[in-house]
Amino acid sequence: MRRISYPDAGCTVPYNYLLDLMQTVLDSAQAWFFESASHGLGGSLSIRLVEGIKGAERQFVDVGDTKLGPYFPVQVECGSRCVEVTFERALAFIEVSQGRRTTPPVEEGIA
Repeated sequence: MRRISYPDAGCTVPYNYLLDLMQTVLDSAQAWFFESASHGLGGSLSIRLVEGIKGAERQFVDVGDTKLGPYFPVQVECGSRCVEVTFERALAFIEVSQGRRTTPPVEEGIA
């Protein structure tokens, strides 16, 4: 796994060097998928990404009764790379669930 870290002001590694390194690593893949996030006690935030690899053959995608495509599938495979980006002093972190629901959520205690 490749680790990329955004240092605090006391670090001797030039900030622009880290930005260039991160851009080079992230730009070298077809796609990246969110894998996990973790918080450190000192206010740091680490994000793990895993590489999505584009398939060789086009496939149709079924969405309900509609067939879309054909598209190249992008999947995590055994040869996928993993990257961890660490922000040493994260000011805020907001998590939003973007899952698809077929029915609205049921709220307990509301008539």
